[in-house]
Order: sequence, then C-alpha cells, then structure tokens
Amino acid sequence: MKKQKNVWVLVILAAIVIGFILYKSEVQKQQQAPMANAITATPPTVHAAVSNSLTTPQTSVTAAKTNEAGIAARYKQGQINKGEAMNEFALAQNRPMDIYGKVVDQYGQPVIGAEVQGSLSINLGLMSQKVEYYSTETDANGLFKFLALKGSNLGIRPKKQGYLYYLKLPPQRPDNYQPDPNNLVVFDMWKLHGAAILVGQSIDAKIPHDGTSTTFDIATGKESSSGDLQVTLLRSPLEVRRSGQSFDWTLKIEMLHGGLLLENDSYPFWAPESGYGQSFKFNVSSNDVSWDSKITRNFYFRTSGGQYGRMQTDVSASLTPARIECNFTVNPSGSQNLEPPATE
Repeated sequence: MKKQKNVWVLVILAAIVIGFILYKSEVQKQQQAPMANAITATPPTVHAAVSNSLTTPQTSVTAAKTNEAGIAARYKQGQINKGEAMNEFALAQNRPMDIYGKVVDQYGQPVIGAEVQGSLSINLGLMSQKVEYYSTETDANGLFKFLALKGSNLGIRPKKQGYLYYLKLPPQRPDNYQPDPNNLVVFDMWKLHGAAILVGQSIDAKIPHDGTSTTFDIATGKESSSGDLQVTLLRSPLEVRRSGQSFDWTLKIEMLHGGLLLENDSYPFWAPESGYGQSFKFNVSSNDVSWDSKITRNFYFRTSGGQYGRMQTDVSASLTPARIECNFTVNPSGSQNLEPPATE
C-alpha cells in the first residue's frame, strides 16, 4: 500500500514539472513575439500624391526609395519570392512625371505653336508595360508643361511645319529632373532654310599602313595626285594579327588648300564660316584603355574653291592594307546651307 502511494506521488510531481515547463515555454514565446514582429514587419509604404507643387519630385523619390526598401526587406525575410519582388520593383518605378519645358530654334528663339507629344511609359509588372500618349502646344514664349502624369518614363517630341527635330536619340524627361516653372528642360529644333542642291560622293579604298600618303579627289571619289583629301596612316608594328592584337597607330587627315572642322552637331545643316584647320592627326596607343583599330569622325570641310560640305570618315587600321570609307556632301554654289531635300 505504501509502495502504491509513493507511485502516485511521483506521478503527481512529474505532472507538476511538465506543466511548469510548458508554462515557461509559453511565457517565453509571448515575450519573444513582439521582438519577432519588430524584425519581420514590412516598413511602411509612403504613397506620394500626384500634385503640381514643387515638393512632388522630392516626395516621389522618397516614396520610391521607401517602396524599394520595403520590397527588399520582405524578400530577404522570405515573405515574397524573387519573381514577386522583381514584379513589385517594376511597379515601384512608376512615379510622377511632371515637366516644364521650352522649345527653341537654332538661334535660341522660342518656337511658338509647336505641337509637343508626350509618350508616357507605365510599368504594369516585370514583363508588362503600356504607353499612353499626350499632346500639348507651346505658348507665345515657346513654353509647355505636362502635369499630373505618373509612369516610369516620359518621352518628348516637338513638331512644327518648317522645323526639324533630332530623332536619333529620342529625348526624355531627365530622371533627376526637379519640376519647377523656373527649371525648364529646353528642346532644340532646327528652323529650315530650304533644301539646298547638294552633290554627294563617296570613297571606299585601300590605303597603305606604312606612312605613305594617299590623295583623293572628292568630286570623283577616286585616287588622284591633284586631289583635295590626303590620308596618311602609320601602323607599328607594320604586320599585326587580325585577332584583336593591340598596336600603336597614327592617322592624319588633310584637306589640301582647304580646311577641316570636326562636326558633332545634332543638326549638321549649316557649315560654319570659320574655324577650319588644314589637318587633323589622331594618335592611338596600344596602352589606351579604350583602344580601337577603327576611327570614325565627322567633319565640315571647305575646299580651295570656297565650297562647303560635310563628310563622314571611317578608317580601319587592322586590315592589311588599311581601309578608308568616306561619304561626302558638298554645296557647289558656295553656300553654307547643307540641308538635304529629305528634311523638308
């Protein structure tokens, strides 16, 4: 009997110990819960209202950064997978696209009554996007604005009869732009003078790579000892592999009895009257970080007869012999106007 009583005492004590352990475990979970929530909670998202106030861009930037930080935190904590995170990042790129702009011509004069087209890109997700189109018109000062638009990018294109707009690199609202009526984004157009009667010619020829000069007649595109354009190329070493070996080389381009001027204009339709030099020399070292075996340059030129033109020159030094390609456009009348018929 006494032995049975001892057994029951042990059972009761064991139950008390187990109960106490379970109680302590639950208390610890409750104490740790607030800390766990603090670690896993998603940072609050700030939604910037679209408005015309000058504080909008700063608010939108802060909101975008907060959104992206929140997405990153949720991904690291395993709340969303990689695909979901990338999708939300794409959506977070949509932000206010307010812009104040001005359209001017090559003389700095406002272009009045120009139609300004805006193409607004809106991210719908990682692999989905839509584009909305808007239009407005410049006022008497050449000014325009787009307000209350929200997206990932805003392309701008002004149009007006009698003007040309540079389209090789479609312009867009700068990413770091701060909208302000006093902080204008200026867009340059070319006011057409009227197409000139131009003569075109081209050169596609082999040239020595040992420093021997070659002269070409720009009127015919043929090699000629009495020509206008002289090209000299020297390669060191003379013999190179064509598998990407770097080497030193020099190129000299001369307009004999005339002049050359480097051209890097968005609208190369009016040759400058002055500033020409007889030659340009390019030295390429094999140690250059951006070494290349090719040179492409655009020039305005003036001939000995007073004719103006422009040319695009491509020289390849790695070939044996080397090679030059040139495309010329010249106004035989002596005018500086280089507008082709296609611009009208």
